[in-house]
Amino acid sequence: MTSKSMNRSVSADERALRVYRAKVRRLVTQSFGLSDAEMRAGDVIWDHWQDCVREGRAGNPLLAHNRSGEAAMLRDLLRHRGLKDVFKARAIAVLSAPTLAWTPFPYPTRNQEWSYAPEWFASWGTGFHLRGDVSESEVPFTEVIGEFSLPLQQFFWTLLEINLEAAGWLVEKKRNPTPFESERNVAYNRLILRALRTVSVESSQAERLFQYYQTDPTGQWLGFWLSGANYAPFQEILRSGLDQWRMLADAQWRSIIVDRRASTVESIRQTWTSILLRYGNEVEKSLDGNEVRVSTDLVASQVEWIMDAVQGTAFRPFHYDAWHPFLAALRSERYRDIRHRFVRHMALTDDPERPFRVTSESVNSVKRALREFGSTDSELAEKLSWALAQYDAVAEQQTRRRSKMEMAVQAMT
Repeated sequence: MTSKSMNRSVSADERALRVYRAKVRRLVTQSFGLSDAEMRAGDVIWDHWQDCVREGRAGNPLLAHNRSGEAAMLRDLLRHRGLKDVFKARAIAVLSAPTLAWTPFPYPTRNQEWSYAPEWFASWGTGFHLRGDVSESEVPFTEVIGEFSLPLQQFFWTLLEINLEAAGWLVEKKRNPTPFESERNVAYNRLILRALRTVSVESSQAERLFQYYQTDPTGQWLGFWLSGANYAPFQEILRSGLDQWRMLADAQWRSIIVDRRASTVESIRQTWTSILLRYGNEVEKSLDGNEVRVSTDLVASQVEWIMDAVQGTAFRPFHYDAWHPFLAALRSERYRDIRHRFVRHMALTDDPERPFRVTSESVNSVKRALREFGSTDSELAEKLSWALAQYDAVAEQQTRRRSKMEMAVQAMT
């Protein structure tokens, strides 16, 4: 890279930084009706508080390198009942900035990048605490937002938009997120989900925030530092109870699969089945748990869409034990035709990599399917009866082996 192009890159970075800081400061003044003089007076008070933070750190060797402690002090400000919103807004702006160097209000360690400290953002996304320091009494941050005044909440959602725009620019420029940035993006996703529960569905702000919600399993936004991170946002929104948004997220995944399948690039086209398999797994996973909040109409649509996608192929993108969750979710009489088609797909698709077999997890569901459809579908009845007979034969062999083992042990006593 030439020195001229490097200067141009640095100039672009500096310009983006200045624009971001100006936007956030302007948002604070507008959100709380501050004059320029009031904003400057607030800056003086904020600087005085920082001086106290610096003095405390200098006088306590244990805090000298404890940046997590600084995050805790900022979060304490947010729960201070008597603190004015304009100062809580500053603390929020520092805590939620897309990168520490961009914090729009001065802070002792603003110019030090915390590449090793993903807990800074983890405390926002998953709870009002630091990872590894969780107590039963601590409150998830997404609930603490509910304690904010309405003006402060609205400030936060608008600030989130500004942060998401800046983070998107940083990710696009850098391509591969660091662990810190991956944690940040996961936290932003969860904050968007919290916002969608609060902001009116009809508002343009809700639509704008959703545009930043990352569900693309093939994208680089979340990075690959976090196990399963690229799939968690889709799972979380499926179980959110937010019908409009989870339907849009579902449509995004389907669009990715369709685009991959239609690609003229062989290496890309070959990935469509693996993404479809993951899609089926995530739909099944959304049905787990005692308090399932998924839409049964959406599940029915997902199951039909998956079966349509693989019609005429030997590919079954459902796990062979997936009988119970899907049949239970689609137990209503109005889904009978879909249930019948699902059972035929599970039993009659000759997938060499995932051959049909009955297990202890699926045996009761397979028996119910045989009772429901066996009298009108002879082909299905034959296959299910054969599979159940195979299961019974294996179970009998295992019983005999256990009996022999017990007798052998008994002989030694």
